[in-house]
Amino acid sequence: MNDRDLLDMVAQEAPSPEPELADDVVRMARRVRFKRRTTALVVAAGLAVGCSAVIVVAPWAHDASERVQVQPSSTRMAPDPAAAPYAMAIRTLVTQGMSGDPSGNRPPLLYVLDHTCAAVDERPPSQFCVGRPFAKRLQDDLAEALSPYAPVTFVPDAKSALDKNMNTKHGGYQVTLGPIQFNGSLAGVPLAIHRNPQDGRGTTLWLTWQAGQWTTGGKPRPGVTTRGWIS
Repeated sequence: MNDRDLLDMVAQEAPSPEPELADDVVRMARRVRFKRRTTALVVAAGLAVGCSAVIVVAPWAHDASERVQVQPSSTRMAPDPAAAPYAMAIRTLVTQGMSGDPSGNRPPLLYVLDHTCAAVDERPPSQFCVGRPFAKRLQDDLAEALSPYAPVTFVPDAKSALDKNMNTKHGGYQVTLGPIQFNGSLAGVPLAIHRNPQDGRGTTLWLTWQAGQWTTGGKPRPGVTTRGWIS
């Protein structure tokens, strides 16, 4: 039974209506029904849009450091190419300096100047030498490469690592590095180390790239003179 049949049946029990009454009532009922459906759709759409907006603008539940930590390892940058030869040279020269030391062959701490200095293999470097600063990436990679040997603290000048008697604090070594000279499978690393006024040295160590790592015992290319000093 449709709407018109229902209304006709009701009309039979009513006083004689006008012929157009049923049609008018049907049209009114349909208008009401249409308005209700339209209102329901608008409300539903509004709820959907509201939920979507909440999802989009909801604050991130973690801080920036946590987001960085969950990045895939494949997205990490390769180590700075200077980190490994610097680490090998530092370890080699400091171990030589500690030869015969009753405390062993590992220093308690390394204070590494945070920039390069010129001619460190020719003479003791100035406490306030000026040179090219190390990028944060190189500092992090160098500290990581040396972590099995000794902890590293980067300092802005050599004096920051010394006590009032000009000894390196906490029995450690202060390290000053020069610019690396790469030549194919060779790397010349100028560096100087200091522990006290009577225990310092500087030289250029030549390293060789073999089997995927830097090793000592390399020789400088012809015509290059290796210098050094000891205090």
